[in-house]
Amino acid sequence: MEHQELQQMKSQIEDWFRQAEAGDIEAMRILGIHLIEGKGISQDIKKGKKWMHLAAEGGDVIAMGILGQMYLEGDILEQDVTEGEKWLRRAAETGDHVAMCVLAYYLLRGDRLKENVEEAEKWLRKATELQDPAAMRILGSELIIGDKIRPNIEEGIKWLQKAAENGDTVAMERLGDLLLKGEILEQDVKEGEKWLRRAAGNGSPVAMGMLGDLLIEGEILKQDVKEGEKWLRQSAEAGELVSIRLLGYRLLAGDVLEQDKKEGEKWLRQGAFAGDPVAMRILGIELVEGDLSKEEGMEWIHQAAQMGDPIAMRFLGIYLLEGDILERDVEEGEKWLRQAAEAQDLVAMRSLGYQLIVGDVIQPDVVEGKKWLLKAAELGEPTAMGMLGNFIIEGDILKQEIEEGEKWLRQAANMGEIVAMRLLGYRLLVGDVLEQDAEEGEEWLRRASMAGEPIAMRILGVELLEGNWLEQNPEEGEAWLRKAAEAGEILAVRILGDALIEGKLLPQNVVEGERWLRTAAQMGDPIAMRYLGDHFVLGEYLPQDIEKGVTWLRHAAESDDIIAMRILGSLYIEGEILEEDLEEGIKWLEKAAQAGDSMAMGMLGSVLLELKVGQLYQSEGEMWLRKSALAGEPTSMRLLAMRLLEGDGIQQDIAEGEKWLRQAAEAGDIEAMNQLGELLIDGNLLPRNIEEAGMWLRRAAEAGDYKKNGHLH
Repeated sequence: MEHQELQQMKSQIEDWFRQAEAGDIEAMRILGIHLIEGKGISQDIKKGKKWMHLAAEGGDVIAMGILGQMYLEGDILEQDVTEGEKWLRRAAETGDHVAMCVLAYYLLRGDRLKENVEEAEKWLRKATELQDPAAMRILGSELIIGDKIRPNIEEGIKWLQKAAENGDTVAMERLGDLLLKGEILEQDVKEGEKWLRRAAGNGSPVAMGMLGDLLIEGEILKQDVKEGEKWLRQSAEAGELVSIRLLGYRLLAGDVLEQDKKEGEKWLRQGAFAGDPVAMRILGIELVEGDLSKEEGMEWIHQAAQMGDPIAMRFLGIYLLEGDILERDVEEGEKWLRQAAEAQDLVAMRSLGYQLIVGDVIQPDVVEGKKWLLKAAELGEPTAMGMLGNFIIEGDILKQEIEEGEKWLRQAANMGEIVAMRLLGYRLLVGDVLEQDAEEGEEWLRRASMAGEPIAMRILGVELLEGNWLEQNPEEGEAWLRKAAEAGEILAVRILGDALIEGKLLPQNVVEGERWLRTAAQMGDPIAMRYLGDHFVLGEYLPQDIEKGVTWLRHAAESDDIIAMRILGSLYIEGEILEEDLEEGIKWLEKAAQAGDSMAMGMLGSVLLELKVGQLYQSEGEMWLRKSALAGEPTSMRLLAMRLLEGDGIQQDIAEGEKWLRQAAEAGDIEAMNQLGELLIDGNLLPRNIEEAGMWLRRAAEAGDYKKNGHLH
């Protein structure tokens, strides 16, 4: 205050003192308020309370109401609910509309006073008769929401409108919001904007923030980013927490407003320090995922979670379960994820459901997992719908119910969930589980691709290039495959590279093909590593570079690519391209065999039998060769058959040998056909049968072996 203003205030207070001491009730009340609040005078709550009591006891209804509220709130005066209710009721009963409104509010909420909705409504209606705008607004809001007072939207709107017309800024703000959203009332954007602008013009920080955000978004109101930012800033500068957070987030993201991470972080910090859990969470995630300060970021996320922010709970849970950002703690992670799901966070419900079904991190519980996934889906979470649909269609983990699965998958796709669009499209295209409808399948794949789903782009591209399910269109197919690769879809990167190197689906371009294949390999794709290794070792499409090739094959094998293990093993055993190293070769073949590769089993079995270095190797060799043959590997069937027939490394068993040789021949092994034919002609190991021998030799010739044609004449 200026010196002159201070002097005037001092003089005014002296006048109030004189008037109060002379028995002026209004002066007593004014003086009491100034002493309690310390306005223009040293604060003296005890003296202020004395003057307020004198004013109230002297019949000043305003003093009664203020005194009652002060006792109930307990912020300035020591809380005394009985005394507070006594004075508030006395003021209301004396006809003070403000006291009526305040008393109704306490009775309605059951806050400090015992809830009494019927009495609260009575006082609100009395206050509205006295033209109290706040009472009109509270009554109107309650009638619209209908959680306490019996709902009557039509009457509620009438009161809210009347409150707004009588200058109640909060009513203007609420009326504007209801008309703009069109959820409870019929949407009227023009009227809604009018009221929101009035509330903002009256200085309501909430209305300023709402108006600003709507103008920035441009979905309901016509977009005007400049004006929107102006209102949002005014609201934030007035201390409105939601606006502080929104401004911070928008500046940080730079999606509509010009990005300014420094200022964005400043606003978010302001919101976080003011106790806004959402600001804490956004700030925390930015600090953690932006590699700015993981420790501080986690503190903010933890604080937001403890304050009940469900999204913060979910992030904390996922961080603890994944173990990438925080040290993995499955028990604690599951606890937070459950809390988020129980707090109705739909994404947490979906994540918890998925984790319980898949069970790769937390203890699996398919029944509970389905329950959470179903709950999220029923509440409209599209990704949960898609996941649930796909699980039910596949029938591997959840019971297969194709009709139910398709229903959920379609719902998700219809809501724009791009993964669901792709899954639905692919299943309709190939008709593996759902009834085939290539036309609709293509439509969904195109929609997912147009929406930026890279796997859909790759599938669409490959299908258009190959022409299996769709009409072949190499030009468009290449365009989609390239888009998927450029979007970083690792399989598309590898397919594009391989197609360009070999010139099968696309015009050959070895240089570009190598670049794409190398990119896929560097992204961690083991098959791309193996392809590169193969090309360099053999020197078919790329200049031969055995050292480089073996390095890539090793990378692939160490990344658990079974075929790379087998190739590496065979290269070391054959000793033609690489220097022979039986120990290294057996090691890699054994790894591939143990991982289930039937060809590696057969190769390992043959190698161990060939070594002839003891019974252990011989029996292990027979075991692997048999496993490979039983797995349906024709070459292994033939090799096992010949060893059984000749008693080479395995105890001779002509009947079993014949059985395996016939199986190999029937499985299309040309050499088995020839050997069977020759054995049937020779008549030593098998009974001679020239007619059948001719049939097998003819089949071998027709299958492409012309070396034995002499036997056919």
